[in-house]
Order: sequence, then structure tokens, then C-alpha cells
Amino acid sequence: MSAPSELASLFYMRSSQTPGVHLLPLQLPGVRGFWWAGTFDSLTRIASIPNAEYLTAAGTPTLSIATAWPGELAPYVEFGGTNEYYSRIDDAILSVTGSACIGVWAYLDTIKLCGLINKWYDVGSNARSYRLYVDASGYVVFSVSSDGSAAHSVTATTTTVLDAATWYFLQGRFTAGESAEVRIDNGAWVTTATGNTTIHDSTRAFYLGMDDENSARRLDGRMAQAWLCGYAVPDAVLDYIYTEQAPLFGKA
Repeated sequence: MSAPSELASLFYMRSSQTPGVHLLPLQLPGVRGFWWAGTFDSLTRIASIPNAEYLTAAGTPTLSIATAWPGELAPYVEFGGTNEYYSRIDDAILSVTGSACIGVWAYLDTIKLCGLINKWYDVGSNARSYRLYVDASGYVVFSVSSDGSAAHSVTATTTTVLDAATWYFLQGRFTAGESAEVRIDNGAWVTTATGNTTIHDSTRAFYLGMDDENSARRLDGRMAQAWLCGYAVPDAVLDYIYTEQAPLFGKA
């Protein structure tokens, strides 16, 4: 076997070392929803694996599975930046009100203000809960609100702006009564202290791929999986998921 072939084989075995490597977020403590592109169906819906929380598509998102090496070896949904996003009406499962953690594997074709995961609406009163998004400069931002009005946000400005055409593991974490944090991959957290003990239980819908229910803030890029936990997931668990899944996204 030639050296390049050996390297390719080793890479494949690493990224396929357990049948469930794609499904590791199911191990997250307090998981409320885990939306994996592999559940994409004929109606272009995607389902939360532990509880069948279907998200309905707007526009025509498409499913792709990259097989090139080095590069992605995971299924993903392509968003066009104009019409595509996923949503679900408010329900108790999506309404985390205490400590929480949200995360996503995302890839931006265009760096722009766009949403990743949120239940957040700036228009009207008491409509904010939580959100993870990319700002117009390419920084990742995580926000929570304790009363639906005041926003407590933290921006990953001390790390780096995102590059286009690159996969990232993006996470936001809220520890009740202590802090809100955001980070990229398995890097350092950017943290802001907050005395908030709760997240507001907004009645707004849950969204993937659009921020603030604003059509100008839709993702132009890809999403492979997203998840929501009602628990401040420890670093060790998130680092483990990143280490095991990174080869699927060309980040060995």
C-alpha cells in the first residue's frame, strides 16, 4: 500500500472509528434536541433524533454528502442565503430556562450577519430567549435574555473572525447565575459575567439558519448538525465531541 493510500485509510478509520461518531451529541447531558443532516427527508425536513422534534424547511435547502479526502465526510444541508431556513413553533422542549448550551457545525459561503440557532425576536416586548449567530464582521456571538428584553451578549472578538468556506464547531454556553460564553472549535472561551439565573421563556419560534426572524439575516452556507441542551455542558464533553468529529470536517 502506498503512503498516500495508507494515510487516506488511516484518516477514514479515524473518522469512522465508531458507527455513532456522527451521533455523539446524543451523549450531551441535558440534550433537548439534536438535528443531524442525516435525517433530511423527502419533505426536506430534519428531525431531532431523541424526540422527533421536526424542523420544517422554508425555501429549498438541499442535502449533500461530501466524500473527498481531505475534506468533509459528513452529510450537510446547504442554505442559499435568501430563502432557506428551518423553524418549529415554540414548545416546552425548546424552551430552556436555566443553564444551557447550544452548538453547531457550520460553514459559511458568505461572511454576513446571519443566524445559526435561536429563539429570539427584537421587535415587540419579551420576545428574546437565546441565540447563536455571526455578526457582519464575521465574529460569533452568543446572547441570552433573562426577561425577554435585556440582552446579555458575548462576542468571540479575542479569538478570530470566521473564514468563508471553512467548517467550524461553534458553541454558546450559559451557566445560570455565573456567565455567558462563546467559543470556536476547542479553543478558549470568551466569557462575560452575568448574574442571570434564568433564560426567558419566549413564545417565539425556534430557528436554524436565520437570525431575529429577519429575511436579510439568513445563512449562506452549510449546516451539518445542531443541538440544544438544558445544561451547561462541561469543556471535557465538548472537547471530546470536537476531537472525534473534527476529521469528518477536514480538521484532523
